[in-house]
Amino acid sequence: MSDGLLTCLQALAGPNVFVGCAPVTDDDGLLGTEAEAIAKAIPKRRAEFAAGRRAARAALEAAGWPHSALPQGQSRGPVWPPGIAGSISHDAGFAIAAVAQRSKIARLGIDLAEASDFPDHLRPRILTTPAERAQSGRDARVTFSAKECVFKALYEDVGQHFGFGAVEVQPALDAGTFKVTVREPLGPYASGTVFTGRFGMAGHRLLAVLALSPSEIARVPE
Repeated sequence: MSDGLLTCLQALAGPNVFVGCAPVTDDDGLLGTEAEAIAKAIPKRRAEFAAGRRAARAALEAAGWPHSALPQGQSRGPVWPPGIAGSISHDAGFAIAAVAQRSKIARLGIDLAEASDFPDHLRPRILTTPAERAQSGRDARVTFSAKECVFKALYEDVGQHFGFGAVEVQPALDAGTFKVTVREPLGPYASGTVFTGRFGMAGHRLLAVLALSPSEIARVPE
């Protein structure tokens, strides 16, 4: 199963992105500050966290980056090495990670989820525009994953948590793409800014990727 996830993730992310995958088993392999950050969490959360770090290190090593710890940042996401954009996600027993040189991919967000219809009881909180509320169960699932990707990709620029209503997502199931439209100013991203991401299926899992080049973002990192 991990090979299928890696193959799908690589195809979605493109040649400038390096990917990794790890099963969620236990909390072995945590380094220094990583273990400290998750020490008080329940065993399930520690296992997911550790799998994410193992997947991330596999991706970084594929990119030629030395083995190193990935501390937890203010958003609870990983603090990547200088010059690296990255993202981690986990669901149903697996963790995936993707990394890239910021000179090629400046912002990166990925999501892994069950490829099923989106639960009705979550729709009012996630689907915030008339167009989103009209989406089918599968479209809505893609929309939720796309919004997760947006948060992971843009958080460092925005500098604070933002709600699901900050962007509108329009999936194109036949094309395997989704369009993200910013609905309210998000840091340097003005209302009306549009990004395009990709999604695909690996077995019964949905993967979504938002990979933004330096030319696609409002502020390029140093």
